[in-house]
Amino acid sequence: MASSSGWVPNRTARWLGVLFLGITGACVATFALSPDGSSAVNVTISVIAIVALVLAIRYLRAGLQLSPIGFVSRGDYWTRELRWSDVADIEVRGFRVGARLRDGRWLPLFVAQRMPPERDELVVALRSGISGRA
Repeated sequence: MASSSGWVPNRTARWLGVLFLGITGACVATFALSPDGSSAVNVTISVIAIVALVLAIRYLRAGLQLSPIGFVSRGDYWTRELRWSDVADIEVRGFRVGARLRDGRWLPLFVAQRMPPERDELVVALRSGISGRA
């Protein structure tokens, strides 16, 4: 279980990061092995490699950074920074974990959380942060 301060990685998203690194490597290898290809093919392969690399970095960095004043949630497509005082509760909606803010809004925090044991670990870490600072 996570402590009230520190980094909690999103292990579910890690395998997607590795997958996108593999796609990047395959694109680079394809580009290197076919230098005589058309420029349209080379541009397409380059664009796929760049997008896959950006996604790989985002997925590998996914997780929670907990601190005494709040937390940073690094998702697959966005990063959210919230203070404990702004969060009323942590809610689970299917596979999504989100923060119910004190003003009534709901912000999704994890979209790639697909494995309930890990999802539950992250929810417990967040709820303990809220209850410890309420």
